Amino acid sequence: MNEFGTGLRKHLGHEAPVESAVAPLEAEAPPEPSAAEQELAQRLAYLAAAEAALVERERQLADREHAAEAELTVLADEEQRLAEERQRLDDLGPTGDVRELLRKRAGQHADLIWGSFEDALRSGDLEIRLLAARTIVGELYPADGRPVEDAVDELARIRQRRLGG
Repeated sequence: MNEFGTGLRKHLGHEAPVESAVAPLEAEAPPEPSAAEQELAQRLAYLAAAEAALVERERQLADREHAAEAELTVLADEEQRLAEERQRLDDLGPTGDVRELLRKRAGQHADLIWGSFEDALRSGDLEIRLLAARTIVGELYPADGRPVEDAVDELARIRQRRLGG
């Protein structure tokens, strides 16, 4: 420590600096770690690296699981679509005949169809009533044992002749 008044002279350069009686503390170098401490440090570093690798593998596994779940959802949707398509084709029958499908569905919804005919038979329009009656009778008693489709084709030919074509 400096005495009073010595700092100004020292600052102006008139006097040589006074050495301090107390020596500064020098930083002591840390002691060299022992072989057991070095081995422990190596093992800790190895365990930290192994833990980091494990965390990365868990993340990759979670990503794969999410991708597999998404793919499974897509496959389930495709399976559902294919099942619906199979059912639609099965509804058509073994030959894929649309008329057979229509007959089957008409049988399933016979009450609705008959209700439409009843409404037509009660209609105020004579033409609609006659058309409904002809259709019902035509389905019940086809002329000449021919299917109704042939009768419709025959009617189309007669109309064509009348029109001069």
